Amino acid sequence: MADVEDGANIIIDFSHKITLIRYLGNTMTPVSLKMRAEVFPSDTALEIDFDVTFSKIKFWFETVISRSVVFCRSNLTAMDMLLNDTGKPRVINHLMVTPFEPTDEHLAVLFQSKMTAFSKGSMEFGCVRIEADEGGLVFTYVGDWRDDLPDMDDWFPMKPYYFEIPWWQRDDASTLDVIATDADITQAPSWAYSLDFIEKAIRPNKAATPQPEEVVIRGAFRPKIISGGKEDTD
Repeated sequence: MADVEDGANIIIDFSHKITLIRYLGNTMTPVSLKMRAEVFPSDTALEIDFDVTFSKIKFWFETVISRSVVFCRSNLTAMDMLLNDTGKPRVINHLMVTPFEPTDEHLAVLFQSKMTAFSKGSMEFGCVRIEADEGGLVFTYVGDWRDDLPDMDDWFPMKPYYFEIPWWQRDDASTLDVIATDADITQAPSWAYSLDFIEKAIRPNKAATPQPEEVVIRGAFRPKIISGGKEDTD
């Protein structure tokens, strides 16, 4: 995170390097991304809020997203290749399922939303800049994720589901949504574990959900991900 003083104003940027495997169209490509985002703290944000938020963000990128396979839910080739008939992943990599094709611009919108969720209202994220090592181009998303991402009914029209909001709006480790198969749909799947253990470590007096025994959960669940969904009209 860098502070740039400009007269009486202070501009705060957050930057991070991200590695993942992008399944775009019919091509699966390892890619390294450089992300930079503007940070706009609320009037009541404290220094400890920065510590908690960015600790969660770094954990999510480094532990969950790193080396994950990212693909669009309507990519039937990816669905068939990465998931078997019972919904179990065919690979040990974590899976990130996106509403539209996971281009740089779409990832920028998703990252903006997820980082905002981790802040629990203490800050917003403005322009998100993505530079991939594939072609030397830089994409800057200038907008608000609320205008460019579907709500839960459009993203996941079939019920029952475990959550009322999509994964990019949740303050947890998840990167996908699935049809609920458990009798108790109020019990979140193990891969959607809370990151409150990070906040508990930073705010010792705040009650939080205990850290799971295995933080990195790969291939241990049997999701049923429905195909289709809101189509990209761009």
